[in-house]
Amino acid sequence: MNNPLIPVIEEHDYPCTICISKAESEENLGKMMEEFYGNYSTSQDFEGSDILWLYGEEMGEYDREMFHQFGGFINKIYGTMIFKQKDLQYTIMNQCKKYHADRYGFHPASYSLMREFDLLQDDIKSSGRAKSWIAKPSEGMEGGDIFCFDTFEELMAKGVQEGMVAQQYIHNPLLLKGRKWDARMYLIVHGINPMRGYVSFDCGFARVCTDEYERGNVTNPHATITNGLRNVDHPYYVSEPEDEEDENQVYHRYPLTRAWELASENLDDPEPDLEKMKQGVKDLANSLLRCYRSSIEAEQADFIEMDGTRDKNDKLFNILGLDVMFDADLKPWLFETNRNPGMSLTYPVLDEDGVVIQKNSKIATGVKCNLINEVTKILVGKEDSKKFAKCYDNSDPETGDADFIYEKVFRVFKDICGKKLKRALSVHDFITFVSSLPEDLAEDVRSDEIVNKLTLKNKSEITLPEFFSGLEILSESVSMSLPSFLTRVEGE
Repeated sequence: MNNPLIPVIEEHDYPCTICISKAESEENLGKMMEEFYGNYSTSQDFEGSDILWLYGEEMGEYDREMFHQFGGFINKIYGTMIFKQKDLQYTIMNQCKKYHADRYGFHPASYSLMREFDLLQDDIKSSGRAKSWIAKPSEGMEGGDIFCFDTFEELMAKGVQEGMVAQQYIHNPLLLKGRKWDARMYLIVHGINPMRGYVSFDCGFARVCTDEYERGNVTNPHATITNGLRNVDHPYYVSEPEDEEDENQVYHRYPLTRAWELASENLDDPEPDLEKMKQGVKDLANSLLRCYRSSIEAEQADFIEMDGTRDKNDKLFNILGLDVMFDADLKPWLFETNRNPGMSLTYPVLDEDGVVIQKNSKIATGVKCNLINEVTKILVGKEDSKKFAKCYDNSDPETGDADFIYEKVFRVFKDICGKKLKRALSVHDFITFVSSLPEDLAEDVRSDEIVNKLTLKNKSEITLPEFFSGLEILSESVSMSLPSFLTRVEGE
């Protein structure tokens, strides 16, 4: 009898060699792949390897040289460093929400501190206690320094850090055994331009709070924050079963296939529309990649010049971790996007002295072996995946990317760059661009005033999101919408 908490590891019939880094978690994953799949092998030599699995956030000069030498697939897109910075993510997402509100309703109201401190303060004052908030560091990991608050006074009392972000808390979550939960899903990003995306519905896991959820009470982290390290000290915390599932026990972690079943028990509908939930995630992933694609391309250009060649583009891929929560109406909410989701095969527990240690996880092993197997199936085997659905392809004219606000801004940005795409324009190039506009598109606007409004006075460069804001200032100065303004600029 199969244990529903242990994901079945499926096989395929073509060989694959993964050149893997020396990080311990990746080495362990490589050993597991060799153990469960007879046709997988790992290597420390990228000659003859199908996939180069790099570990770590930053890329150095060696990686730049290696990119041109390696003939297989590489699991890092440099431009996805953008997902490391929550404040930058929120800035770009908010820019998109302003012009495509219907596509970005999955993203809770979010503010970057201290840059948008006044906007957050206004929102808190206007909503009273109708809204609660969750604060977290821009580049935080493992749930550190996360806290919830209701009022501006509570925020100030707990301390505001530079780069911290604040996000609206959703009060009506879909519960699992009476507890708040979220889903770690995976999004495979293949290439930059064209970029294709594949999102999972069943290859992932749920994280469940230890205490039961009490609507309106955000003071108990064991009931409001799903991170394992924020729940491990609870006396009733059990991450996963040693063997068979005990239905009377609430575990911290479930594979998604089991989480769908358990969550549906909390719905009045005897046959909940799980397909509606999954389609919502697919739409979310589509809009997410559309939102950030052009910024990723600009950031990647700073690291490696792609030359517009398909072979260079297609060797790059990145696995993103999506942290998604569903409300009682089955609507998905995206709270975080992780550029470098952990590949650890363990879970945290406390030892007899109250120190956090790691134990081997059957759930993590099943989920992550399946994840790597599906990546290999899509890229190396060029097969359709049963666990991942294609959600985005910007080379398909049906996506409508040509009319998307960020792609329109990006076209103007690239035109100013000239033959070689840059990560950022010089402030001088931006001022020259403003000066070259017809009077009716820049009437009574001084380029140095725009630079001051963008707080670029002491900077030498202007990034794509800052350029976006600069064009907004210009369009507002001549009482035009940004889309109309862009149409005129492109027509000049």
